[in-house]
Amino acid sequence: MVGALPGQVRSMAAWEAGIVAATALSLGTGVALATLAPMLTAAFGSWVPYLPWPTALGMAGATLLLALLATGLPVRAALRRRAITTLAAS
Repeated sequence: MVGALPGQVRSMAAWEAGIVAATALSLGTGVALATLAPMLTAAFGSWVPYLPWPTALGMAGATLLLALLATGLPVRAALRRRAITTLAAS
């Protein structure tokens, strides 16, 4: 925080939240698909699960929103005080 403008700090935190959300979505999808693929192939003959696009996009959007909120609220609270005060308190 020291030497950066508040907008730069918020932007960096938002980018980090987006990367965390994208990583969580890709790893979660990979693990779920790896565990479901054998069962789906045995039961239905195809390893691709059925998931409506609006549902998938809604879950991805909710994940991104939660990541942004979980990052943005503490960043906003930290930026209310001077950086040196925040560092001295921790």
